[in-house]
Order: sequence, then C-alpha cells, then structure tokens
Amino acid sequence: MHDPLAEIFHADPLIEFVDFGGVEIVNTFGQPALEYAAICKGCGLMALPQRGLIELTGVDRHAFLGNLLTNKTFDLTLKKGMEPSTGVASLLLNLKGRIVSAMNVLELGERLLIETDVRQTPMLTTLFDRYLFAEKVKIVNRSDSLFEFALMGEGAASIVQEIFSVDPSSLTTHHSLLTTQGTIWRDDITASPCFLVIVDRAKASNIWKQLIHQFSIEQEHQPAKRRLRPVGWAAFNATRIEAGRALAGIDYETSEPSMPGKKKDQESSEAAPASIGLLPAELNDVDRVVDFNKGCYLGQEVVARMHARKVVARKIVGWRADDDALPIAGAPITNEAGEQIGIVTSSTLSPRLGNIAIGLAIVKKPHFTPDSTLHIPAEGAIRKVRVVETPFIR
Repeated sequence: MHDPLAEIFHADPLIEFVDFGGVEIVNTFGQPALEYAAICKGCGLMALPQRGLIELTGVDRHAFLGNLLTNKTFDLTLKKGMEPSTGVASLLLNLKGRIVSAMNVLELGERLLIETDVRQTPMLTTLFDRYLFAEKVKIVNRSDSLFEFALMGEGAASIVQEIFSVDPSSLTTHHSLLTTQGTIWRDDITASPCFLVIVDRAKASNIWKQLIHQFSIEQEHQPAKRRLRPVGWAAFNATRIEAGRALAGIDYETSEPSMPGKKKDQESSEAAPASIGLLPAELNDVDRVVDFNKGCYLGQEVVARMHARKVVARKIVGWRADDDALPIAGAPITNEAGEQIGIVTSSTLSPRLGNIAIGLAIVKKPHFTPDSTLHIPAEGAIRKVRVVETPFIR
C-alpha cells in the first residue's frame, strides 16, 4: 500500500526509518529528544501508516458488531446503537477467548469506522463478511483511501482548531468531530492530549505540508519554540509506555481468528497453544476494552468465567527500575530462585521520571501484584525492578 508521505520523508536525509512488521514508518526525524519534548509540552505530529480503517454502513451495523466484539456497540434493552460522534475501544476474540485484534470503533452518524493495525484489515474484512448473514451491513476496507495522523501534546488542541476550524478540547475519549477535511477523534495514548485525524489519502500530503509550514518551519530561527514538531516512533513509543498502554503485536501476540465456513481455520484456532494470544483478563486495562454487562459475543463465555473467578495465570504489568540500566524487549524475567516467570515486552528511559528505566512485561502469578520484585538482565547484570500500577504518568 502506497504511503502518501513516503516521497516527502525519503527526501530528508535526517529521517531514520524502522520496519513495523512489513510497514515502513519513521523512527525519528533526527532529534528524538526534541520530538519527545514536543509530545509532552508542545505538539507532536505523527504519521500513522501502520494504522488502517474499515467502514461499516447499514442499519444493522451496531447490532452486527455487538455480536462479535467485547465492548458495547448496541444496547439490547433499548434496541439502539451507538450515538453519532461516540466510540469505544474493543477487542475481537476467537472461540477460545483469546485476543485476535484490538481496535477502536467510531460511530460517525451515517457510517462506522473501525481503526486498527493496517496489517489486520484484510483479515478483519474477510471475517466480518463471513459472519454476515441476513443483517443489512456493507463492509469495506478503506485503508487504501483514508490516512491517519496524530497530533499529541498540550498544544495540540489549538493547532487542530486553527487548521480544521473546530475546537477539540472538549472531546472525551473516543468521541469525534466531523470537519470538511476529515474526522477528528481523541485517545490519550501518550499521557497527554492526543487527537487522531482521519483524512482522504489523496489529501494527506497537502495537509502534512500545511501543518509543517504553518506551525514548524515559520519558527526555524527558534527551533526550541516551535508550536509543532514532526515526531517518529521512538518518541511516541516512550510516551505511550509512560501512559501504560500495551499494544497488540508488540506487548502481546494476537491469536488466529475463528473463521466460520472453513473447518481447517476453526480447527487451527482451537488447537493454538496457550502462549499465542492473551486473554482479555490478562491485559493491564481490561475494563477499557471489555463491557462485562453486554450480551453474547465471540469468546464471551471464557471472559465471563475469568471475570467471575477473578483469577488469571499471567498478566501485563508495569515495572520500574531505580536507575537508567535499560532491559531490552524480550529479556527474560526471573524470580529470586532464578526461575523464569515472565518476559519484558517494552522498555524505555523516562525523562519525566528522572530518566529511569520503565516498561511493560508479561508476568506469571503471583508476581504481578504491585511492589513485587522482578529480576531482569540489563547492561551486563541482573537488576531488580518492582511492579507498579500503570499509567506511570497520570
């Protein structure tokens, strides 16, 4: 899939790229410390070619998704779908209750958008189509016609207002605004205000240039005082870890879907090993993505049973070190006896917390309770870190 900003980015010798599972994204524009500061104190502008969009239209779209997803898109009692300009974070599970996909659901009035990992949009489009029976729903993968930016930081709202002529400061999480240029919705994934902007892919390059010219280039003689700065994955990743947001495909592997109509697909899903795909209860923010009072959906029995028992075998947790010795993702975690009890999934040095090492990990019971001590290799030695509640920055 063509990145509308690829030509702009590849013309800049300072830009460093990173492979995101087959999708090329910007890692840094050459000044990662200033990019981090922009997200925390000003406004960081980030292109999101790794995100994709699926459009659902038709009168039954809310009820249809309600039978598949973990969060509420349809009120069974009132027989009513989501209100325009509202949204939820949600999961799609397989029949074993394991996470297949994490997504955001945005109701825009005449249509509904699912925002998710672009690599999963073909699979999700196919899966939704196979679960469609008599419902009046049209499903289209819009990843080739829509593109998404993020504007993050305390100064983001004012820039959005100046460019798009709407004030987003009153938006709450997953609520959206429609403008003549696109859709703006909110999700504070970086522990600072974060506004996501969905535009026509054909217009993405011009909008990017306008933002850079109006809010960044004009103050080139005072680079530290720019109202906006383009940012890459490195700065974004540090701030999303500070916010304690675990990401599918990074902090946990997703599982195979349970596809109707193909027995071998269903059997491979049923036989998948327990290490592939977390259960929702094993997330550190399950209440954000699961409505425990809604009706049935794929994998709901497993979710309900675990919620009732309040028992999980492992969990994503936040951990915090006392210094700047940084463990790498994939590092094994052990207990006092040297037995492996988990694995580091993300790590960063946090300037806002005194440049100490923090991160996320998957840890076995009972070691995921707050203040538990974990042993992690970092910079040639075994370091002690402690389990803490997330987010790290509130």
